[in-house]
Order: sequence, then structure tokens, then C-alpha cells
Amino acid sequence: MNLRFFFIDNARFSQRVHITNNLYSFPTNLKEKYQELLSRDLTEAELSVAKEIVRQYREKRLKPYLYDYYTKVYHFSGIIKILSKIKKYILGKQYRIQSILDVIRFSTYVRNTRFKITKFIFKTNCLFKTYQPDYSDKYFYFPLHHQPEATIDLMGAFYSDQNIVVDAVSKSLPAGYYLYVKDHPSMFGLRPLRYYRDLMKFPRVKLIDTYADSYELTEHSAGVVAITGTAGWEAFILGKPFIVFGQIFYNCAGGNVHFVQSVYDLPSILKKAVESPHSDDEKILKFCLAYYKTTYPGIIYVPKLMPSMLSDETIGQLTDAIVKAYSEL
Repeated sequence: MNLRFFFIDNARFSQRVHITNNLYSFPTNLKEKYQELLSRDLTEAELSVAKEIVRQYREKRLKPYLYDYYTKVYHFSGIIKILSKIKKYILGKQYRIQSILDVIRFSTYVRNTRFKITKFIFKTNCLFKTYQPDYSDKYFYFPLHHQPEATIDLMGAFYSDQNIVVDAVSKSLPAGYYLYVKDHPSMFGLRPLRYYRDLMKFPRVKLIDTYADSYELTEHSAGVVAITGTAGWEAFILGKPFIVFGQIFYNCAGGNVHFVQSVYDLPSILKKAVESPHSDDEKILKFCLAYYKTTYPGIIYVPKLMPSMLSDETIGQLTDAIVKAYSEL
């Protein structure tokens, strides 16, 4: 309808948000700010901020800021949702039985049961063999995404089927290299077992323990391959080659970020990542600073799980961010 809109999202930095006016959540004016920084030397103050951002990721091994909130479980919420869906179905307000089945499938109790079964199968290797990372291997690292989610189903566009992407990458690897595939911790126990079994059929794919350290896997890899996501951002800051399929804000960073426009380009991109693994630290610093300068203090989350969302301070920060972003446009 060609209507203008703002979208507010949590930034990759702790307690900061970015505001965008495009579907792919690119921070407003990021490219322009980055190009401006590339054209000049950073001041001492700017360099200090950029170095601190990079240092935190490289030395502190930051987890996503809201990670602890994502893992909170409210045991009775599932039962309440199920009873609510059944009530609506009986009263004729809900016509899809599938809606009730989905709530049951993702409820705490069913999920925990599936988690225990899947974990037992993984630990005992009774259906298929899984691996602990062997850092003497030559490998690329592919972290599976949480799905469904906008970062893969919208930003990933034609590459939202992760099995197809893993298949294409595994067939494009340089000789002697493996593809280490690790599931997203929040998806473990939700995917059907056949999903993992299908992954293991692809050549030179090793399915890695879900709880292996993602930073360690990135640091010892020849590069990270992903559709979008946090792992790519970490790989970029750690100075590792990153091969990306989807639309994500750090695509414009250049350097060791390789955007896949066609799967036919994969063999040459992976070969280039192996032959030219060194990163441009100046570009990393300037891009991190450009991103920081296009974010604002604030946080977005569900008030029920984070009551501070409704505080005067947080609301004031978000209001200021919207006003500043609007004035820039």
C-alpha cells in the first residue's frame, strides 16, 4: 500500500534498539554512516568505542542479551492456552483443530518429553551417530536456525529450507573439508528425528552436539555458513569468513562477508574463504561503530516476562528513539 512505517527491534548490543523503515530490519542510515566512516580516520573517542565493542565479543563471548529470558518456562501457561483453545473450538469461535494441536505440540510438557527422548537418542547414538567437535578437522560451521522465525522465513527468502542449503553447501566444499552442523539449542527436541537423519545423508556433514560452544566452533573453523542470524555477526567480529544467504544488516560490511546470490557461486566462494581467510580489522571496527551510531538506548520485550519494559525510563528511551529516527527521515 506504499505506507510509511517504523519497525523497532533489539540491536545486537546490550540494551539498545535500532529503528528501521524496511522489511529486512536494516537500521536506518547504516550504509550511509558506514560509508562516511570508511572515508575518514576515526577520532580517538570513536576508536575507543569501536575497540570496546569488538573486545567484548572476542574476550567475553557475549550471549544474546535476552537469552536468559528466552529460556524461562512458565509451567501452567501451556495448560491455560490449551484449555482456552478447546473452549473457543466448542463455542465455534475457533474452527481449526490444527490450532489446538499446535498449542499442545509446543507446550512445556510435550516439549520436555521430546527433549528427553531426543537427548537420549543423541547421547547413545542409537539411531545415528553424532559428534563432538574435532578441532583438528578442516571444516566450515553451519548453525541451524530457530524456525519459524522472521530472520529465516522472511530474510532468508528462497533459502528458508535449511536442509536444501546444507545439501548445497556440502556438495560445494573444498576437498578435505567437512561441514559441521549444530542445532539451535531452543529447537532441540522440537524437530522430528527424521530431520537429523536426513542431514546425516549429505556428503561430508557431521552433526555436532547441540550444546557445543558456538564461539569455539567459529574460532577453529575455516568460516561460518548461515542464512542470517547471530552466528554470522559473531563470525564477522571474530574476523572469520562468513558466507550468508539471506538479507541481513551486516551484508554491506564487505571484507570477509560473502553474500551468496546463486548456489552456483558456492564452490568459488568457499574456496576464496579458504585461500583468503584474513579479515580487515579496520572495516570491522568502522562497521561496528557505524552500527552503534545507528542504535538507541532501550529494550523491547514482553512486559509479562520483563516488567521493566513498562517503566518510565524505558518508555522514555523508546519515545526518544522514535522521535530521533523520524526527524532523520
